[in-house]
Amino acid sequence: MRMSSRSRMWIGIALVTLLTGGSVALLSSPNKDLLGIRRQESLGNPSVGFALDPGVVLQITGYQIAASNALTVNYQLTDPQGNPLDVNGVQSAGAVSVRFILAYLPAGQPTAQYIPLTLTKNSSVPGDTVTQPSTDSGGKNVQNADGTYSYTFGTLVPATVPTGSTLTVGATASRDLTELDQGTNYANTTFSFVPGGGTPAVRKTLSNDSLVSLTTASRRRLGNTLREGLAVIGPS
Repeated sequence: MRMSSRSRMWIGIALVTLLTGGSVALLSSPNKDLLGIRRQESLGNPSVGFALDPGVVLQITGYQIAASNALTVNYQLTDPQGNPLDVNGVQSAGAVSVRFILAYLPAGQPTAQYIPLTLTKNSSVPGDTVTQPSTDSGGKNVQNADGTYSYTFGTLVPATVPTGSTLTVGATASRDLTELDQGTNYANTTFSFVPGGGTPAVRKTLSNDSLVSLTTASRRRLGNTLREGLAVIGPS
């Protein structure tokens, strides 16, 4: 199995974009009159649901690593007003899809770049199988009693990750409000930590100016792949 240098570069760009607060997802402009009417409908009829404000805010608040090396992250979803969102779109307007990636910076290597842990095998070229960064698969999402969520990765944290390394979780959320004429809203976030305690390392492979100077095609591609789950993969 091999991973191309461009694959590593693109996942680096994705993480840098998130860590520097960059935004490449275009949100549809809200129809305020329509939204106001439907908000009033929801107040008079609880079955309509609450949180009709368009937009989605995603925040990872903590983590746990089990003895089996299974990683669980706690996160919350709200609209821009702070109202909790239901991922199923039953108790709030619009179902929300959340996807995760996991990568690490090896301890003791100041110039090392992110090494992705959530991977997939690409066999699109006959006779050539390439391992590429991908979103996690096989995980389990649970809603907690307080309305927040916990996601347990299907990908285990390898025992080979050096002690003191920085793990970074990347997450993307997409909220489908097309039935309310509000399009699909997106949010991206990252959460870094050192298992067992410590200060997470920081990497910047590109400056903000470098990101701004990307060609239009590159920025469009970056945005599309972020929306597909932060699996920002260059061609092998």
